[in-house]
Amino acid sequence: MGHMSKSNLNMTKTDQIEEQAVTWMARNLSGNISPEEKHRFSEWMKIPEHAAAYEAITHVAASVDELSEDLLAEHFEAELNELEAASRPRRSFVPAFAAMAASLVAAAGIWSFFLDQPEYLESHYATLVGEREAVPLVDGSTITLNTSTAIDVSYDDRERRVAMAQGEAYFSVASEPDREFSVLTDHGRITVTGTSFNVRTSNGETTVSVVSGAVDVLPAGGDHVTLLAGEAVSFGPEREGAIKTHYDATRVLSWRSGRAIFEETPLVEVTDELNRYFPVPLVLAPGVMMDAPVTGEFDLSDPTTAIRGLSVAMSLDVTQDDGRIVLAPAEDEE
Repeated sequence: MGHMSKSNLNMTKTDQIEEQAVTWMARNLSGNISPEEKHRFSEWMKIPEHAAAYEAITHVAASVDELSEDLLAEHFEAELNELEAASRPRRSFVPAFAAMAASLVAAAGIWSFFLDQPEYLESHYATLVGEREAVPLVDGSTITLNTSTAIDVSYDDRERRVAMAQGEAYFSVASEPDREFSVLTDHGRITVTGTSFNVRTSNGETTVSVVSGAVDVLPAGGDHVTLLAGEAVSFGPEREGAIKTHYDATRVLSWRSGRAIFEETPLVEVTDELNRYFPVPLVLAPGVMMDAPVTGEFDLSDPTTAIRGLSVAMSLDVTQDDGRIVLAPAEDEE
């Protein structure tokens, strides 16, 4: 879909939003939505009126009890094209909206748990280096992806499941006591029914930090660990056990506001962390004190200023060489 459909001038603002919600639902359920469209949908959903309209059509769609996957090839594109080309004002919103939503849902053959299919939704989301993206899910949950992160989302009537291949994400999970929400990484499984938590995979291990509610963690080959708000655990093949700790939420979650915060952190760890976000990697030259402690806050959207601030604070010279930014001891410090 190159653009959202232009609404008739006789349509109210509410009607236009509702039509956009139907169109976005059709795109999301088509299985052919492009990365650009996913980004625009995420931006569109940030407006409360848009999110409310999308949630309304989700409830309408869930009420459809007779679906036919055979209609997909024959009718789905026709329904979508008709929607986008609509040029007449709509009368009563509720019947027309419900009928349109039901028709789109039936045509797409989605919500296949009504047909006893194990999975009715599968989606892939990913960010590039330096990107962040909020992903709203059909159950009301939201996943915010940090830099260089890849996930696969699949829902069925028993479980909501996210496979996290790499990176970091913040999960705000809508409560569904009868349907678990699970996150799987290479190092174990995280399970909740409704809560907020952060998951990061790096350096051969997974770290889970809980913001609210309770989270059950099952490391691969290990024992269950239950975390409450303010608690964290790291686990992986190189760790002998998953030991609960308390964490600094300001630092751990600072990426959500585009910042990196350090307190007495070794310089080598600081550059490793900044390299997750910066397109040109930082390299420490021989002679630099790798363990020199760094305390400060850096704007992840402005690498130039961040590198300048780090170099001044640590008395380092900055040069660019062969696609790298090299930090070396300042000449007067040698």
